[in-house]
Amino acid sequence: MIMKHTAIRLPSPAIVLGYTVAVVMALTGIAVIAGLVMRQGVPDRFRITFGVVLALMGVYRSVLTRTKQMRIAREKEEEEE
Repeated sequence: MIMKHTAIRLPSPAIVLGYTVAVVMALTGIAVIAGLVMRQGVPDRFRITFGVVLALMGVYRSVLTRTKQMRIAREKEEEEE
């Protein structure tokens, strides 16, 4: 039996950073919506709006990072052919 060794491909630092920023933004948005951050002195409507915007920016960032990751994989695949 012949075993084929495959190298583990680590994601690029830009991909890791992109997902990290996305998670931090989404969690911060959720914390703002929940009132864990920016509770005193900030109107509820502003706090909730700001939290939703932060959470959606986190989702947007993760979609952008995933799209970039898929594009890089597709380009590497085309180079190998």
